[in-house]
Amino acid sequence: MGKPYQPQLRNLIAAIDGEARRSMVPVFAALELLNQPLPPDNALDLLDRALVATDRMHERLALLRSQIANLSDQTGDAAGMPSASSVALLRHRHVLLAEDSKTSQLVLTMLLRAGGAEVRVVADGKAAVQEISEHGRYFDAVLMDLHMPVMDGMEATRAIRALPGPANAVPIIGITAEEQPERLAAFRAAGMQDVLTKPVDLAALYRTLSQVLHPPA
Repeated sequence: MGKPYQPQLRNLIAAIDGEARRSMVPVFAALELLNQPLPPDNALDLLDRALVATDRMHERLALLRSQIANLSDQTGDAAGMPSASSVALLRHRHVLLAEDSKTSQLVLTMLLRAGGAEVRVVADGKAAVQEISEHGRYFDAVLMDLHMPVMDGMEATRAIRALPGPANAVPIIGITAEEQPERLAAFRAAGMQDVLTKPVDLAALYRTLSQVLHPPA
């Protein structure tokens, strides 16, 4: 049913920005049509809502990329955007995103790619450990959701820290909806450099990554 429309829907998904967190109906529509069998009437209705939003999503993505490209440290701070120096440090870096929520995968991937980062996505902690074990030198940082199936973020972080070096030294930033100080302290004790709380703020994301990334050689 959905196959003829997949290119348009994939374009929509690739264009999601942070603003879409407040209007996610088209995203859910696209995901349902791509990944689940649906009765024709429902599928067409979802497709219609998804495609109506495509141009607007592309405009938002283009605007965000333009804003990021023209940042200075002063304008970034003043506008609630990342600083120019944090964007420069992230450009062309390789980030492993471990996140089971498709919505969060899409939003975070878009935010990172808007600043020039390369992103690899896995859906659970076990897959993240495997990626770092096999390709640790490739990744500059890991964004690790705390609550995932198969293996959660804390267990995955401990497993990565137990790997032989230099893979075990990759910077890991936790992502969670929890805000209790004792929980955040436990995440850091497991081996995370820092923790971001959901919904992830663009400036905080870039600032936190810039603090754990080493300048390129």
